[in-house]
Amino acid sequence: MKLQRLVLENFRQFLGAHALEFSSGGEDNVTVVYAANGAGKTTLLNAFTWVLYQRTTSDFEQPERLVNDHLMAEAAEGEERSASVTLEFEHEYSRYRLQRRVTERKGPGQRRERVRDPEVELTYTDEGGRNYQQKNPDDAIDRILPERLHQFFLFNGERIEHLVDPSAFEEIEQAIKTLLGLEIIERSLRHLPQVRRALEGELRRVGTPEISRLTEDLERLENERAQVDEDQAQQRRNLAALDTELQELDAQLRTLEEARSLQEDRDRAESAFQAMEARLRKLRDQIADTINDRGFVAFTAELTQSATAKFGELRTKREIPTPMKRQFVDDLLESGECICGTPLIPGSQAHEHVVAWRKRVGLADVEEAWTRVSAHAEGFRLDRDSLSRDLDRLIGDLASARVDRARLEEELSEISRKLERFPSEQVRDLEARRQEVSRRRDETNRSLGGFESRATTLDRQIADTKRALAKAETQSEKQAVAKKRVAVTDEAAELFSKVLALRTQDVREELDRRIGEVYSAITYKPYQPELSEDFRLTLRGGDALLPVAKSTGENQILSLSFVGALAALARERHEEARNAKGLQPLFSTAGGVFPIVMDAPFGTLDETPRREVARGLPLLAPQIVIFVSKAQGLGAVEEELRPRIGRSWVIHYLSPKEGVAPEPIELAWGSYPYVDPSPDGVERAELLEIR
Repeated sequence: MKLQRLVLENFRQFLGAHALEFSSGGEDNVTVVYAANGAGKTTLLNAFTWVLYQRTTSDFEQPERLVNDHLMAEAAEGEERSASVTLEFEHEYSRYRLQRRVTERKGPGQRRERVRDPEVELTYTDEGGRNYQQKNPDDAIDRILPERLHQFFLFNGERIEHLVDPSAFEEIEQAIKTLLGLEIIERSLRHLPQVRRALEGELRRVGTPEISRLTEDLERLENERAQVDEDQAQQRRNLAALDTELQELDAQLRTLEEARSLQEDRDRAESAFQAMEARLRKLRDQIADTINDRGFVAFTAELTQSATAKFGELRTKREIPTPMKRQFVDDLLESGECICGTPLIPGSQAHEHVVAWRKRVGLADVEEAWTRVSAHAEGFRLDRDSLSRDLDRLIGDLASARVDRARLEEELSEISRKLERFPSEQVRDLEARRQEVSRRRDETNRSLGGFESRATTLDRQIADTKRALAKAETQSEKQAVAKKRVAVTDEAAELFSKVLALRTQDVREELDRRIGEVYSAITYKPYQPELSEDFRLTLRGGDALLPVAKSTGENQILSLSFVGALAALARERHEEARNAKGLQPLFSTAGGVFPIVMDAPFGTLDETPRREVARGLPLLAPQIVIFVSKAQGLGAVEEELRPRIGRSWVIHYLSPKEGVAPEPIELAWGSYPYVDPSPDGVERAELLEIR
């Protein structure tokens, strides 16, 4: 998707028609729009989201008032006025024109009335010059830039840092699934239980009493399991919200001069505690894996001792190794002559002596087997010694880690006690709130653990019931067919679940790697970003890679790194789909080439992170559109972006307020009107191209 032109007509403060054209890409892939606060930056961002999806952002005030206020004020009672947004763009060698229009009527007492729902029209011209009208425009737009992905490509830069909040994990997970095109699997997984219930109902009607009982038990267990899933999901959301609240309280304590030192000590101790918790989990897993893989050798002592003793007895009797081979004795008897030259005549004493030796010598494979048993017995002894040493070491490390964890817990408790007794009432209140949130977090964690335990038990009971149902005897062809249908539905659900989990995890790992690459290209900070297995964005640093207490700038850079990684992966998937030969797999994804449109990407950042973000923005996507104020966009930002800017615009704001002094904006290309008094007293905004 390549943006070409955005046209606003009577949309909010843009009275009349105003067109914004975009840089097409390449080295100068950035389009910048400068505007004063309140002049229309947020309106431009919402023009994109509204024309594409008929939705607005949370910070867009009075979203029901889309038609220009002056236009509605001039209308007579009962008259209708319209506003529209038109977006022109290229996609897959075709040129698209999307327009959404809303009409309002002026009612009694200046009240506005929505005449009809916004009307949308999508037309396109293919590479051969043929024009078409899209019958289902909303569906077509969702295929080009999926609505579930739009918040990662059309966003308020000051709010993008919410992606680092623990509560954003669901949003990130859904983005990954959308990028993969896995909605069809999710829909299938939602639909299959309904199909299964219908098939189970049929099986109960035609089945034996045993089959009916088992299907009823299975339905009860699966309903309970579904409820546990819902409870788990809610508890995870609660936990993420509490984590976010804890982060906010910690951030507030850091801003207070008198509490900053203690809070920074707590940050370090918390990071070390989390690392120690991770170490404890790893050690427990290593102990469990060691016992699971090699634990059996601990029970081989008696068996190996017995085998070794028997082997020694055979060696004492000189049966192993045998003094000669049976084949050698057989050859002597067949030739009729001993190695000393004595004839071996049947019945003679010499013949009988050789025959006696034949009975004493062993078979080669028996001797070889005993030799292997002896070697294995010695190997088991060495393995037992190795197992004992490894377990002693791991258990010692576990005990040491527990001591370190206890020390860190005491350190954290001491910091909390100091803050609770702090002279400042504000600090004491914040710490009290933090302790309450921490207590609720611990309770939520325990509750989540209980649900996970219950889910494990139910999974085992469901599996047992399904096995019993599979073994249950059928008494008719009809019963057998109904039973088979239920089994096939189970197999399909299991397959889809595995595909969904595996592909989501694959992309999570790929995004994790790419986030690191984008982050290192934007900033020189020696930190390592991480997209964890539970889809949380974190930042680690130091030799032990402990979690970092992030600043606002670091949060924003980390969030933008995720957006850039997501955009890069979408482009790669798109190229793979275009270059693939033959039929695409059922669950393939086309990805996409998406622009990034940001309002206020620099927020309240200091100069250094502002410069870093400005340097990294052009790397995020083939086409970047940013809306900035004079305070945000000049200085370091302009210096970094200037070589990459292809188109520049100013929103010229005309204010009806008395006493407003003209205010220009000074850019590298000249001086341009920025804020001026309105000559006719009408508030409005105009788009002026400056490059």
